Amino acid sequence: MTTGSSYNVRPDAVRGVVGNVVGILLQAYSTVMELEQLTVAPTSFAKLGSPVASANITMQGQVVGTMRTLLQVLQEVNDLVHRSANDYDDADRAVAAALGGSPAGTGASTGAEPGAALAGYAINDSAGTAGEPGSVGNVLDYLGRAGLGELSARPLTDVTFHDARDFADWLDRSPANQERVGLLAVYAGSGRDVSGLVHPGDVVVVQPFTGDGGPVIGVAGANGQLYNHGAVGSAAEFGRVRVYRPMTDATALW
Repeated sequence: MTTGSSYNVRPDAVRGVVGNVVGILLQAYSTVMELEQLTVAPTSFAKLGSPVASANITMQGQVVGTMRTLLQVLQEVNDLVHRSANDYDDADRAVAAALGGSPAGTGASTGAEPGAALAGYAINDSAGTAGEPGSVGNVLDYLGRAGLGELSARPLTDVTFHDARDFADWLDRSPANQERVGLLAVYAGSGRDVSGLVHPGDVVVVQPFTGDGGPVIGVAGANGQLYNHGAVGSAAEFGRVRVYRPMTDATALW
């Protein structure tokens, strides 16, 4: 808001808009993922000829590519707006400190919900990549960037995780471990029963019952889709599922 030659920025309102945009991006990215799966088999165009089949495949590829590019641009703009709000807060505090006072209304900022912020970082990092379903390091990076737990002050340099199951076991071992990374265990059981229980921003670990695949870890987006430097599956995969929620969102368990 402007007043004469001065202006005032409300970082809390800006971050609220950022949180809303993240929610929209979650839904849009899920739509893109579904669109990619709606491929019509070339044999369906047998009566019309191969040129029509080729044109259909090309058109779908162009639509998906355009939507992915648009989502990436929107996410980058959203991140810049969020960073601007943070920079404004930092500058305001610096000026107040230099003048020996404290700026009005610069207490703890509510900001975007940590779950939405965490999902936003994971999805933004997943655009156009194949996915790293076993990477605990990626998820820890998302948690740190979202400001969860004590990771900025106490990085996990004193513990090593061999895989995602090892990380989940460490979380389950002690409430202090969960607090350190800003997550709260809210569910452990079969993936068959997890539908509707996973919120965007939840960290989910899936251990398949069968097959040679190792445990999968990712941050949930819309409809339980998991992201870890790419889409890495669903929270509803058949297997043992453990769900951890950002702590400030943890009061709303279901």
